[in-house]
Amino acid sequence: MAGRTEQALELISIWLFYGILTLSVPVALMYGLGAAENTSNLVKFFLYAIIGLPVVLFSVIRVYLKNRGFFEANPELKGFDFITIHSPEQTFLGKNLEWVRSPIRLTVVFLIVGMLFGMLVSQSGQFAPGVPVLVQGSVAESTTALGLAVEPAVSAETLFFNVGVLMATTAVLTFFLVRSGMDLSAAIVASKTVSVVTTTLAFLFYHNFRYGGSETSQVGILLLGFITNTLTAVTHSIIPAYMIHGSGNLFQKASSASIWANEVSVALALLVALAGAVLLGFIFILDSKE
Repeated sequence: MAGRTEQALELISIWLFYGILTLSVPVALMYGLGAAENTSNLVKFFLYAIIGLPVVLFSVIRVYLKNRGFFEANPELKGFDFITIHSPEQTFLGKNLEWVRSPIRLTVVFLIVGMLFGMLVSQSGQFAPGVPVLVQGSVAESTTALGLAVEPAVSAETLFFNVGVLMATTAVLTFFLVRSGMDLSAAIVASKTVSVVTTTLAFLFYHNFRYGGSETSQVGILLLGFITNTLTAVTHSIIPAYMIHGSGNLFQKASSASIWANEVSVALALLVALAGAVLLGFIFILDSKE
Protein backbone atom coordinates (compact mmCIF):
# COMPACT_ATOMS: atom_id res chain seq x y z
CA MET A 1 0.00 0.00 0.00
CA ALA A 2 2.85 2.37 0.89
CA GLY A 3 4.50 1.64 -2.44
CA ARG A 4 1.35 2.53 -4.34
CA THR A 5 1.04 5.76 -2.39
CA GLU A 6 4.62 6.70 -3.33
CA GLN A 7 3.91 5.95 -6.98
CA ALA A 8 0.77 8.06 -6.89
CA LEU A 9 2.68 10.96 -5.32
CA GLU A 10 5.38 10.73 -7.96
CA LEU A 11 2.76 10.68 -10.70
CA ILE A 12 1.19 13.82 -9.27
CA SER A 13 4.63 15.41 -8.90
CA ILE A 14 5.70 14.90 -12.50
CA TRP A 15 2.44 16.29 -13.86
CA LEU A 16 2.73 19.31 -11.56
CA PHE A 17 6.39 19.76 -12.55
CA TYR A 18 5.49 19.76 -16.24
CA GLY A 19 2.23 21.66 -15.87
CA ILE A 20 3.65 24.45 -13.73
CA LEU A 21 7.27 24.89 -14.84
CA THR A 22 7.08 23.86 -18.50
CA LEU A 23 3.62 25.24 -19.31
CA SER A 24 1.98 27.58 -16.81
CA VAL A 25 4.84 29.85 -15.68
CA PRO A 26 6.21 30.48 -19.21
CA VAL A 27 2.72 31.06 -20.61
CA ALA A 28 1.99 33.57 -17.84
CA LEU A 29 5.27 35.37 -18.51
CA MET A 30 4.81 35.39 -22.26
CA TYR A 31 1.19 36.42 -22.47
CA GLY A 32 1.39 38.73 -19.48
CA LEU A 33 4.02 40.89 -21.17
CA GLY A 34 3.28 40.34 -24.83
CA ALA A 35 6.09 37.97 -25.84
CA ALA A 36 3.50 35.62 -27.35
CA GLU A 37 2.64 38.24 -29.95
CA ASN A 38 5.70 37.15 -31.91
CA THR A 39 5.36 33.83 -33.77
CA SER A 40 9.07 33.06 -33.38
CA ASN A 41 8.74 33.15 -29.60
CA LEU A 42 5.71 30.86 -29.67
CA VAL A 43 7.50 28.29 -31.84
CA LYS A 44 10.40 28.10 -29.37
CA PHE A 45 8.13 27.38 -26.44
CA PHE A 46 5.93 24.97 -28.38
CA LEU A 47 9.10 22.93 -28.95
CA TYR A 48 9.79 22.80 -25.22
CA ALA A 49 6.23 21.68 -24.47
CA ILE A 50 6.59 18.84 -26.99
CA ILE A 51 9.99 17.47 -25.91
CA GLY A 52 9.00 17.25 -22.26
CA LEU A 53 5.66 15.54 -22.86
CA PRO A 54 6.70 11.91 -23.67
CA VAL A 55 8.25 11.33 -20.24
CA VAL A 56 5.17 12.77 -18.54
CA LEU A 57 2.84 10.52 -20.52
CA PHE A 58 5.03 7.45 -19.96
CA SER A 59 4.89 8.05 -16.20
CA VAL A 60 1.27 6.87 -16.22
CA ILE A 61 2.21 3.62 -17.98
CA ARG A 62 5.19 3.08 -15.69
CA VAL A 63 3.16 3.46 -12.49
CA TYR A 64 0.46 1.14 -13.86
CA LEU A 65 3.03 -1.57 -14.65
CA LYS A 66 4.99 -1.13 -11.43
CA ASN A 67 1.91 -1.43 -9.22
CA ARG A 68 1.18 -4.77 -10.90
CA GLY A 69 4.66 -6.17 -10.34
CA PHE A 70 5.53 -6.13 -14.04
CA PHE A 71 9.17 -5.11 -13.63
CA GLU A 72 9.82 -7.69 -10.92
CA ALA A 73 8.33 -10.40 -13.13
CA ASN A 74 10.36 -9.23 -16.15
CA PRO A 75 13.80 -8.18 -14.84
CA GLU A 76 15.17 -7.63 -18.34
CA LEU A 77 12.75 -4.70 -18.60
CA LYS A 78 13.78 -3.21 -15.25
CA GLY A 79 15.46 -0.28 -16.99
CA PHE A 80 12.08 1.13 -17.98
CA ASP A 81 11.32 1.50 -14.28
CA PHE A 82 14.12 4.08 -14.17
CA ILE A 83 12.21 6.56 -16.36
CA THR A 84 11.17 8.54 -13.33
CA ILE A 85 11.78 11.97 -11.82
CA HIS A 86 12.68 10.77 -8.32
CA SER A 87 13.32 7.18 -7.25
CA PRO A 88 16.73 7.16 -5.48
CA GLU A 89 15.75 4.02 -3.58
CA GLN A 90 16.61 2.10 -6.76
CA THR A 91 20.24 3.25 -6.65
CA PHE A 92 23.28 2.39 -4.55
CA LEU A 93 23.50 5.96 -3.21
CA GLY A 94 19.81 6.07 -2.38
CA LYS A 95 19.96 2.78 -0.51
CA ASN A 96 22.88 3.93 1.62
CA LEU A 97 22.32 7.68 2.06
CA GLU A 98 19.05 8.86 3.56
CA TRP A 99 19.51 12.47 2.42
CA VAL A 100 19.65 11.33 -1.21
CA ARG A 101 16.22 9.72 -0.85
CA SER A 102 14.70 12.88 0.63
CA PRO A 103 13.53 15.35 -2.05
CA ILE A 104 13.79 18.26 0.41
CA ARG A 105 17.34 17.51 1.51
CA LEU A 106 18.48 16.76 -2.02
CA THR A 107 16.98 20.04 -3.21
CA VAL A 108 18.74 22.03 -0.49
CA VAL A 109 22.09 20.36 -1.18
CA PHE A 110 21.91 21.07 -4.89
CA LEU A 111 20.53 24.54 -4.34
CA ILE A 112 23.88 25.26 -2.74
CA VAL A 113 25.76 23.52 -5.56
CA GLY A 114 23.63 25.30 -8.15
CA MET A 115 24.33 28.73 -6.68
CA LEU A 116 28.07 28.09 -6.72
CA PHE A 117 27.82 26.86 -10.30
CA GLY A 118 25.80 29.93 -11.27
CA MET A 119 28.42 32.17 -9.71
CA LEU A 120 31.11 30.38 -11.74
CA VAL A 121 29.11 30.93 -14.94
CA SER A 122 28.58 34.64 -14.24
CA GLN A 123 32.22 35.28 -13.37
CA SER A 124 33.99 33.19 -15.98
CA GLY A 125 31.46 32.99 -18.79
CA GLN A 126 32.30 29.29 -19.06
CA PHE A 127 30.03 26.24 -18.73
CA ALA A 128 27.14 28.41 -19.98
CA PRO A 129 24.39 26.11 -21.27
CA GLY A 130 22.84 28.64 -23.65
CA VAL A 131 19.46 30.28 -23.11
CA PRO A 132 16.47 30.83 -25.41
CA VAL A 133 16.86 33.94 -27.54
CA LEU A 134 13.56 35.79 -27.70
CA VAL A 135 12.51 38.47 -30.12
CA GLN A 136 12.88 41.55 -27.99
CA GLY A 137 10.27 44.19 -27.39
CA SER A 138 7.79 43.78 -24.61
CA VAL A 139 9.99 41.07 -23.03
CA ALA A 140 12.78 43.51 -22.29
CA GLU A 141 11.78 43.78 -18.64
CA SER A 142 14.60 42.16 -16.69
CA THR A 143 12.44 39.98 -14.43
CA THR A 144 10.60 38.50 -17.39
CA ALA A 145 13.81 37.96 -19.35
CA LEU A 146 15.32 36.10 -16.41
CA GLY A 147 12.22 33.97 -15.92
CA LEU A 148 12.02 32.98 -19.57
CA ALA A 149 15.75 32.16 -19.61
CA VAL A 150 15.06 29.43 -17.06
CA GLU A 151 11.62 28.16 -18.00
CA PRO A 152 10.39 26.29 -19.92
CA ALA A 153 13.86 25.41 -21.27
CA VAL A 154 15.32 23.85 -18.13
CA SER A 155 12.36 21.71 -17.08
CA ALA A 156 11.72 20.51 -20.65
CA GLU A 157 15.37 19.71 -21.37
CA THR A 158 15.74 18.00 -18.00
CA LEU A 159 12.76 15.76 -18.75
CA PHE A 160 13.90 15.08 -22.30
CA PHE A 161 17.63 14.47 -21.81
CA ASN A 162 18.20 13.57 -18.16
CA VAL A 163 15.14 11.32 -17.92
CA GLY A 164 13.88 10.46 -21.40
CA VAL A 165 17.02 9.95 -23.48
CA LEU A 166 19.30 8.83 -20.64
CA MET A 167 16.97 6.31 -19.03
CA ALA A 168 15.32 5.07 -22.23
CA THR A 169 18.76 4.28 -23.63
CA THR A 170 19.65 2.57 -20.35
CA ALA A 171 16.44 0.53 -20.52
CA VAL A 172 17.00 -0.66 -24.08
CA LEU A 173 20.66 -1.56 -23.49
CA THR A 174 19.80 -3.36 -20.24
CA PHE A 175 17.16 -5.41 -22.05
CA PHE A 176 19.60 -6.67 -24.68
CA LEU A 177 22.45 -7.28 -22.22
CA VAL A 178 20.26 -9.30 -19.84
CA ARG A 179 18.82 -11.24 -22.77
CA SER A 180 22.38 -12.05 -23.86
CA GLY A 181 23.08 -13.58 -20.44
CA MET A 182 24.65 -10.75 -18.45
CA ASP A 183 23.80 -10.33 -14.77
CA LEU A 184 21.11 -7.68 -14.22
CA SER A 185 23.22 -5.49 -11.90
CA ALA A 186 26.21 -5.57 -14.24
CA ALA A 187 23.95 -4.86 -17.21
CA ILE A 188 22.49 -1.80 -15.48
CA VAL A 189 25.94 -0.39 -14.64
CA ALA A 190 27.21 -0.98 -18.18
CA SER A 191 24.06 0.47 -19.73
CA LYS A 192 24.16 3.59 -17.57
CA THR A 193 27.82 4.17 -18.41
CA VAL A 194 27.15 4.04 -22.14
CA SER A 195 23.96 6.08 -21.77
CA VAL A 196 25.70 8.90 -19.90
CA VAL A 197 28.21 9.24 -22.73
CA THR A 198 25.67 9.08 -25.58
CA THR A 199 23.19 11.40 -23.87
CA THR A 200 25.94 13.92 -23.13
CA LEU A 201 26.87 13.95 -26.81
CA ALA A 202 23.20 14.38 -27.75
CA PHE A 203 23.00 17.27 -25.25
CA LEU A 204 26.02 18.91 -26.92
CA PHE A 205 24.68 18.48 -30.47
CA TYR A 206 21.29 19.86 -29.46
CA HIS A 207 22.78 23.00 -27.90
CA ASN A 208 25.14 23.52 -30.83
CA PHE A 209 22.21 23.24 -33.23
CA ARG A 210 20.10 25.71 -31.26
CA TYR A 211 22.68 28.20 -30.05
CA GLY A 212 26.00 27.57 -31.80
CA GLY A 213 29.01 28.88 -29.91
CA SER A 214 32.77 28.80 -29.68
CA GLU A 215 34.92 25.75 -28.95
CA THR A 216 35.31 26.94 -25.37
CA SER A 217 31.56 27.14 -24.83
CA GLN A 218 31.14 23.70 -26.43
CA VAL A 219 33.52 22.22 -23.88
CA GLY A 220 31.49 23.88 -21.14
CA ILE A 221 28.24 22.45 -22.50
CA LEU A 222 29.85 19.02 -22.78
CA LEU A 223 30.96 19.15 -19.15
CA LEU A 224 27.55 20.41 -18.01
CA GLY A 225 25.83 17.56 -19.85
CA PHE A 226 28.23 14.99 -18.42
CA ILE A 227 27.80 16.27 -14.86
CA THR A 228 24.00 16.46 -14.96
CA ASN A 229 23.61 13.10 -16.71
CA THR A 230 25.98 11.39 -14.29
CA LEU A 231 24.16 12.83 -11.28
CA THR A 232 20.81 11.69 -12.68
CA ALA A 233 22.18 8.21 -13.37
CA VAL A 234 23.48 7.73 -9.83
CA THR A 235 20.50 9.29 -8.01
CA HIS A 236 17.51 8.58 -10.31
CA SER A 237 16.36 12.10 -9.51
CA ILE A 238 16.00 15.18 -11.70
CA ILE A 239 16.69 17.48 -8.75
CA PRO A 240 20.51 17.74 -9.16
CA ALA A 241 20.31 18.30 -12.92
CA TYR A 242 17.48 20.80 -12.66
CA MET A 243 19.11 22.89 -9.93
CA ILE A 244 22.49 23.06 -11.68
CA HIS A 245 21.12 23.66 -15.18
CA GLY A 246 18.56 26.21 -13.96
CA SER A 247 21.12 28.19 -11.99
CA GLY A 248 23.45 28.21 -14.98
CA ASN A 249 20.73 29.62 -17.24
CA LEU A 250 19.67 32.21 -14.67
CA PHE A 251 23.13 33.58 -14.02
CA GLN A 252 24.16 33.41 -17.68
CA LYS A 253 21.19 35.55 -18.71
CA ALA A 254 21.73 37.98 -15.84
CA SER A 255 25.40 38.35 -16.76
CA SER A 256 25.13 38.49 -20.57
CA ALA A 257 22.25 40.98 -20.51
CA SER A 258 23.88 43.08 -17.75
CA ILE A 259 20.78 42.67 -15.60
CA TRP A 260 22.97 42.12 -12.54
CA ALA A 261 26.46 43.39 -11.98
CA ASN A 262 29.04 40.68 -11.35
CA GLU A 263 29.29 41.76 -7.74
CA VAL A 264 25.54 41.31 -7.32
CA SER A 265 25.74 37.81 -8.84
CA VAL A 266 28.45 36.80 -6.40
CA ALA A 267 26.64 38.28 -3.41
CA LEU A 268 23.32 36.67 -4.37
CA ALA A 269 24.87 33.26 -5.01
CA LEU A 270 26.79 33.27 -1.74
CA LEU A 271 23.78 34.52 0.23
CA VAL A 272 21.45 31.82 -1.12
CA ALA A 273 24.14 29.15 -0.70
CA LEU A 274 24.70 30.25 2.91
CA ALA A 275 20.97 30.18 3.62
CA GLY A 276 20.82 26.70 2.11
CA ALA A 277 23.72 25.53 4.25
CA VAL A 278 22.06 26.86 7.41
CA LEU A 279 18.77 25.19 6.48
CA LEU A 280 20.54 21.93 5.76
CA GLY A 281 22.29 22.13 9.11
CA PHE A 282 18.97 22.57 10.92
CA ILE A 283 17.51 19.59 9.06
CA PHE A 284 20.36 17.31 10.10
CA ILE A 285 20.25 18.60 13.69
CA LEU A 286 16.53 17.87 13.92
CA ASP A 287 17.09 14.42 12.43
CA SER A 288 19.79 13.63 14.98
CA LYS A 289 17.37 14.37 17.84
CA GLU A 290 14.77 11.91 16.62
